[in-house]
Amino acid sequence: MATNVEEIKLEIERTRIQNEHEVKKDEIKLRREELQFRIDEAKSNKTKISPIVATLVAAVCGILGTAIGAYLQGRSNIDLEVQKFQGSLILKSIETGNREEAAKNLAFFVKAGFLTDKNKAISSLAIKPEESPVLPTQRGQSALSSAIRKSKYESATVLLKDRKFFGSGVFVSSIGHILTSSDFVKGSKEIALWNIKSKHLSIELVDNQLGLALLKADLDGIPLREYIDKDEFRTPFPAVGEPVFTYTDAEWGVLRDIARGEIVKVSNDYSTVNFGTRNMSKYVGAPLFDFEGNVIGVINGFNNQKTKVIGNKLVRAFLVDIKDN
Repeated sequence: MATNVEEIKLEIERTRIQNEHEVKKDEIKLRREELQFRIDEAKSNKTKISPIVATLVAAVCGILGTAIGAYLQGRSNIDLEVQKFQGSLILKSIETGNREEAAKNLAFFVKAGFLTDKNKAISSLAIKPEESPVLPTQRGQSALSSAIRKSKYESATVLLKDRKFFGSGVFVSSIGHILTSSDFVKGSKEIALWNIKSKHLSIELVDNQLGLALLKADLDGIPLREYIDKDEFRTPFPAVGEPVFTYTDAEWGVLRDIARGEIVKVSNDYSTVNFGTRNMSKYVGAPLFDFEGNVIGVINGFNNQKTKVIGNKLVRAFLVDIKDN
């Protein structure tokens, strides 16, 4: 009997232990699920941003964007102002009427740090000042305008054209004689006069010597308002360094192209002028004037930046036999 009681007790104890074990298992399972739920919730909270946080982030981004935009705009404005300043400084530096002075001014501002010279183009002008750009002073511009008015020959100058090139000339008689350079007519088989209606007038070669050429244009009833008489070719060359100018005319009476230069060399019958440009082809054959408006010669040709001019002594000798009828 006692044995049965013990067995019953043992069975009850076994059942109790098994029940407790099952409860523990369920408890562990619940805790595991709870833990997993919290883990999942934590992960979900990482990707979710509250409205307040989102507003703050947007505000910060806006402030940063505005600041960056203002900085870039400020830098752009500064760069633009620097470019304007340097451009103004360059113009003032070369507004001397003298190439050597212009080159010195530019070199000074580079050395002082006011001008940037990454390619050393400005610094090289100290070695070759003749290549420096130059502008006349404001006073020089006024003087040039006054000299052009004094010359009174705008309508006498003409633009000539052969099959390939343009050149210039000047009427020297009332019946259509045109004085130009022999360099322009050399090898030309057809020369035309470019007038206000772009009409090609018939032109023949009359004479060609002493570096000069004389043409005769058939005016075809077009009235000739102005010409330079051969006796007006008397003024000698001015001294070295003196300013001179020339012009050519694409349409009669409407002045188109003007070139200003300075005398760099003078001999008895020729002079050399620096006009500051490598291409003076359209001015070959044009008259040259001093700043008193006097014609002082005819442009014969050019080489690099040096332009050769034939003096009035040879011009008068060339035109000695010309007749005005």
